[in-house]
Amino acid sequence: MRKGQLNLLLLTGLCFSAFFLKTNATELDKNCVINILNRTIQVSEDGGWALPNVPSNMGQIRARATCKLEDGRTVSGQSDYFNVVRNGITKVGDIKFEKLDPIPVSLRFSTTDTLLLDNPKQTFPLTVTGFFADGSVDDLTAGDKGTNYSSTNETIASVSTDGVVTARANGVALISARKDGVLASRRVEVRIGGDMDSDGIPDDAERALGLNPNDPIDALEDHDNDGLSALEEYQAGTNIFEADTDGDGLTDLEELTGGTNGFVTNPLLADSDGDGISDGLEIAGGSDPNDSESGNLTDYLDFITVSPENLLLTYNAIDGEASGKLSVTGYMLDGTSVDLTQQSSGTRYTTDDITIANFGLSDGEIFAGQSGETTITVTNRDESFVVNVTVTQFDPVVQSTVSIPGYANNVDIQGNLAYIAAGDSGLQVISVVDTLNPEIIGSVDTQGISIDVKAVGSYAYLADGSEGVQIVDISEPENAKIVSKLDTAGTAQDLSVKGDFVFVADGSAGIEIFNVANPNKPFAIGSTEHLTDVKGIAVENNFMVAVGGTTLSLFDIEDPSAPLHLSSVNIGTVKDVEISNEYVYVAAYSTGYRIYKITDAGMLELKGGDRTFVPRDVAVTNGFTFFAEQLFPNVVAYVNTKNPDEPFFQDTINLSPLGDYAGTGIALNATHAFITEERYVVGSDYKATGDTKLFIAQYRELNDANGIPPTVSLVEPATDGVTVEGARLTLTADAQDDIAVGKVDFYVNNLLVAQDTTYPYSVPFTVPQNVGNIAVKAVATDLGSNSTTTVTVTLEVQNDEDGDGLGDEEEANTWMTDANNPDTDGDGLIDGEEVARGINPNNQDSDGDGRKDGDEVAAGTDPANPDIIAPTTVATEPTTDETEVAENSAIIVTFSEALSRKSVNANSIRVYGDGGVPVPGNVKLIGGDTQVLFTPNALMADYTVHEVVIGIVKDTAGNPLAQEQRFTFETGNTVDTVRPTVSNINPVHNAKDVPVNIALTVVMSERIDPESVTSDSFYIEDNSTRERIEGLIDVKDDSTTITFTPNAAFLVGRQHRIYLRSGIKDLFGNSMSNRNYYFTTAFDADGVAPLISSISVNEGETSVPVNARLNVRFDEAINSYSTKNIQLFKGDEIVAVDLTNSSDLRTATLKPKLNLEPETGYTLVVDGISDLSGNLLESAQSTSFTTGTQTDTQTGSL
Repeated sequence: MRKGQLNLLLLTGLCFSAFFLKTNATELDKNCVINILNRTIQVSEDGGWALPNVPSNMGQIRARATCKLEDGRTVSGQSDYFNVVRNGITKVGDIKFEKLDPIPVSLRFSTTDTLLLDNPKQTFPLTVTGFFADGSVDDLTAGDKGTNYSSTNETIASVSTDGVVTARANGVALISARKDGVLASRRVEVRIGGDMDSDGIPDDAERALGLNPNDPIDALEDHDNDGLSALEEYQAGTNIFEADTDGDGLTDLEELTGGTNGFVTNPLLADSDGDGISDGLEIAGGSDPNDSESGNLTDYLDFITVSPENLLLTYNAIDGEASGKLSVTGYMLDGTSVDLTQQSSGTRYTTDDITIANFGLSDGEIFAGQSGETTITVTNRDESFVVNVTVTQFDPVVQSTVSIPGYANNVDIQGNLAYIAAGDSGLQVISVVDTLNPEIIGSVDTQGISIDVKAVGSYAYLADGSEGVQIVDISEPENAKIVSKLDTAGTAQDLSVKGDFVFVADGSAGIEIFNVANPNKPFAIGSTEHLTDVKGIAVENNFMVAVGGTTLSLFDIEDPSAPLHLSSVNIGTVKDVEISNEYVYVAAYSTGYRIYKITDAGMLELKGGDRTFVPRDVAVTNGFTFFAEQLFPNVVAYVNTKNPDEPFFQDTINLSPLGDYAGTGIALNATHAFITEERYVVGSDYKATGDTKLFIAQYRELNDANGIPPTVSLVEPATDGVTVEGARLTLTADAQDDIAVGKVDFYVNNLLVAQDTTYPYSVPFTVPQNVGNIAVKAVATDLGSNSTTTVTVTLEVQNDEDGDGLGDEEEANTWMTDANNPDTDGDGLIDGEEVARGINPNNQDSDGDGRKDGDEVAAGTDPANPDIIAPTTVATEPTTDETEVAENSAIIVTFSEALSRKSVNANSIRVYGDGGVPVPGNVKLIGGDTQVLFTPNALMADYTVHEVVIGIVKDTAGNPLAQEQRFTFETGNTVDTVRPTVSNINPVHNAKDVPVNIALTVVMSERIDPESVTSDSFYIEDNSTRERIEGLIDVKDDSTTITFTPNAAFLVGRQHRIYLRSGIKDLFGNSMSNRNYYFTTAFDADGVAPLISSISVNEGETSVPVNARLNVRFDEAINSYSTKNIQLFKGDEIVAVDLTNSSDLRTATLKPKLNLEPETGYTLVVDGISDLSGNLLESAQSTSFTTGTQTDTQTGSL
C-alpha cells in the first residue's frame, strides 16, 4: 500500500484552513493531484502541496489523490475522513492508495450440504472462505470484503449483503456468493406448512404456482415440456413453466442429466463456473462450463459498451462531494452480458484533466472537481472509449414567496402541492409545480385556528386548535372539503399519521390517538397524560416521541391504544420533534437543536446539538436536518446528519433577499425546502392572523443524466401473506439513488394506485373487493427517468362476504362471528368496527351495563365501561354562601369520580360577579381528574357576591352530570399572600448513604398548581457533573405531594442536589421561594432484584369480574419497557390487553381489550421484569383465577 502524509501548513481565514503535504517523491510527485471537496491542487515536483480555502463547516471530509503512472495507468488513493479544525491546524493522516486485492482461486461455503429451513423468517448466517494462489485463505463472508450474494428466488429465500439467509416461502433456491468473478453456490430448501394431497409439493407452494393443493396428479405433469415433472422441478428449484429456467440456452433436463453434451450443469445459474460465459455458449464453443479456467472470455465477447457516454456531475455545496458511476459492459456472442467495470477485468481509466474529473477507490466512480469540461478514456483490451464529462456547481438559494391569508403556522408537501395550516383561514393549497411562481389554488375554511397539517394520500389532517382535528378530502385539491372532525380534549397543535392512526399533540390534555381507517367515521382509541403542554409529536414504527414544556418523552406504541411511556429527558424550551431511523431530532428554541438515539433499552441517548440558532420546527431528509428558525435575519438552518451519531451545524440558506421574516414551520422534498414565516419575529407558538408567507428555497440541484437507476425494495408488505377485502394497508418502499429519487409509484395487480414523491415513501391503500390475490410492487424513478421495480409481493385476499371489515376466515377462526352478517350481535355496530374499538362483536352489550354498544356510541358513552352512574358534585371551594373569601382564591369543584378530559372546557366552571359580569379565568382538571379548578386571571372584586355555574361535565364512561349546578360566595377585602413551603422531603436534607433506587418525594405545605411543577421548577442535579438527572415528575392527586422517578438508578457515591424553584405556585398564584436540598448516594450499587409486593387477584380466586383490571405492584420502580413481559393467558392463548404503568413506575396495570369470558380460568404470568439498575425478577410468578358472570360497576379498578 502506498501512503502519503498530510500536515497542516497555513491558516487563511475565519472558516477556512489550508493543508500541506510533504512526502517522499517516489510516492507523490508532479504527476499527482490532491482533491478536497471540489478543490484541486497539483502536487509539486518534490511531492509537496498546499491547498488554501478549505471550508471548516463541512464536517467529516477526506482528501483524494490521483496519479498518472509511467505506464499510462491512473491510480487513486484517499485519506480517512477527518474534520477541519476552525482557525486551527488539522492533521489529516495517511493517504492510502488503492491496492488491488488478490483474486481468490476459489470460494467455498462452510459446507455444501443443502440448507434446510422450516420456519417463516428463520435465518441462517453463511460462512464463505476464499482460497488464494499463494496458499493463503481468508474469511470473505462480510459484504465489505467484496463478496456479493444473490438468490435465484427471493420469494423463497432471501440473502443479505453479509450472507444471512432468511426463509420466505416453501421451495428451493440457490444462494450464490461471487467475488472477482469467482463463484460458489449453496442449495437452500424451505419447508413450511402442510401438503394436503401428499404429492410432495407443499400447499402454499402449489397455490403460488397456480396448482391445486387437493390434486396429486398436477405434481406429475410436465407443464413446460422440458422432460421434468412439476415435482422434479420443485425439488430442483427450477421454474415449472419455463423449460430453460436460467436462460443459458440449455433446457433444465439437459442441465440436470447431462443430455447429449455430457455436461451436468446448474439449471439455476446461467454461468455455472462463474467465468462470465454462459453454460450454453461454453458448450457451443467447446469449453467446459464447469471449469472457470477452460474458456477465454475474449473469445466469446462480441462487443463492449461504456455508459453513460456523457457524464454530467453537479457539485452541490451542501453535499461536499459529487460523483457518478461509469459502467463497462461486455456483450457475449449469445446476447448475454458481463460486467467489466472492475480493473480486475482488464479495464483501465484515465482522465484528461484531473482537476475537473478524478477517481476514487471504487472502480468506475468519477468524482467532480472544479467546474468545467474534460474527457475520461476507458480502455479494455484493444478497445477504447471516450466519455465526455461536464462538472457544474450549485449553491443553495431562495427562489420565491407567496403571501398566505390568516397565519401560516406550518406546511406539508406532497408531490407538487404544498398544504398550509393557515390559522383562521384554515387549509390553504399551494401549487408548487413552478417553484419560482407558486400560487394558491384551493382552500378550506375551518371553525378553529389551523396550526399543523399532514397530507397522506387523498386526505389532509388538520390540527385545528380548540376545534380538534379536521379530516379533509384533497383528492381534488382545488375543491378540498372537510369529511369529518375529531374532537380533542385540549388544543390540537401538532399531529403525526401512521397507517390507520392519527397521533395528536393536544396541549394541556396530553396526547390523543384516533383510528381513521374510515376517514368518514373516525374514533378515539387511546391517550396518555405522561406529558402535558404537548406541542410536537412524531411516530415511526413502534415508537412515538413528543415534546412539551421543556421535556422530550419516548413511548412504545406497539399497541396504539395504550402508549407505554419509556423515558423522558429535560432539554429546555421545546417546540417540535421528528423521528427517523430511530434517531430523534428536536427543535428546542432557545436551547438550539438536539439529536438523540433510541437505545435498545428504550432510553434516549444524546448524540449532539448546540445553540447556534433558535429553531421552531424541524424536518428530516436523507443526511440532513433542516430547521425553521428565528435567530438569524431570515435563514433556514441545516445540520449535517449523514452520521447521526456525530451531527454538526453545517450552514444556512439566506432567505433575506425576499424579506425580513422568521420561521414558523418547514417541510422538504428532495430538492427544496418550504418554510412558513412571519414578518420580523415570531411571538407565539401559533396565531390566527398575521403577516406571513411561504418561502421556497432550493438546496440541491439534481441533474440525473448518467443513466444509473435507483435501488428500491418493498418494506410493507415485505413478504407474501394474507389480507382481507376492504382492509386498509400501508404500502411502504425504501428507495435510494445516486442523485435523488424523483418518485415512487405503487402498483397493485399492475395498476398504478398511488405515488409518493417525498421521503419516507409510504401511502395508504384499500384492498379491493372480489379479487383472490393482489400483487404489490413499487417502481422508483429518479430525476433522469431511470427506474427500478421491486420484487412483487403477493397477498392472498380473504373474502369479506358481509363487508364488515373482517375476512370470512378471520370471522370463523378468530372472532367466532357470522361471516354472512355484518353485525353479528345486532347492536348497531358492524363487527369490524367493534373489533377496532376493542369491544365484543358477539355481545351487543360488551360492558354489561344494560345498554347496547351501538346505542352507547351514539350517545357518547363508552361501550367498554359498565359505569352508568352519573357524576355528582361532592364539595366546592369556597363552600356555598361562604363569606370573606380571599380575592385571589381559586374555585375548586370536587366530583364523585374521575371526569373525561374532553368534557372539561371553559364552560365547565363559569364565575359571574356583580351584575352578572363574567370573571375571566382558566379551567383545568386536577386531583386525579376528580376536581375542576377555576383560576381567575386577576383579583376578584372585593365585598362582592359571585355566582359559580357548574356546566355539564361527563365521567370517563361518558355519563353526564344530571344538570347544571350553581352556588354563590362573597369575597372580603383580603388576599392570600402566604407562599407554599416544603413541609417534608425524602431523603432528608444532607442525608448520607442513600440507596440508589430511592423513591424521591416532596410534600408541600399546601396544595399547588400541578401545571406549575415542570422540569424547570423541580429537578435534580449530580453535583459532580452538574448534569441534570433525567426522569419522570408527578404531582399526586392530593396536589401537595411531588414524586420524582429517575430513568435509571442514581450513580453510587455521588452528592445530588434537589432544586425547587419559584415557578412552583399554590392555587392562589403565590410562588414558593427557591430552595435546594442535598443527599449523597451510598457506594453500594443496587444489586437487589425487584420483588412483587401485591397482585390485585389472589391465587385461586373465583368470581373475578369479567371487566377486571389487573394490577401488579412492585417494591421499587421498574423499567417500563420490561413490563411488556407481563402476560395474561387463557389456557395457551395470550389475551390481548392494554398495558399502563403508574407515574412512580411501581404498578403495572393490565386492562383486557375485551371483557374476559365468564366462568373461565385465566393465568397472569409476571416474568422478565427489571428494575432501574437492570436487576431481573428472580423467578416468574403465575397467578391463576376464574371469572364470575358479573361486571364491576364501582368507581375505580381492581
